Amino acid sequence: YQEAVALAREALAMREQVDTLIDRVDALMDLAVVLGLAGDLPGANDALQQALTVATGKGDIVTERRIREQLAH
Repeated sequence: YQEAVALAREALAMREQVDTLIDRVDALMDLAVVLGLAGDLPGANDALQQALTVATGKGDIVTERRIREQLAH
């Protein structure tokens, strides 16, 4: 799992530099999945919270709702 987490973090870092906000949200959500599978639930929750902040700031209510549902589980 460590390699998967490292790759997900690398993908996030790359997206932060060149892609749109929604791409950053997607990368954060991907990171949350990987961290959750690796057993890092606090890290997964943090990644989802960051994604929620970006989605809310962008006004993307559909993605915001999807993230809130994931946080509720």
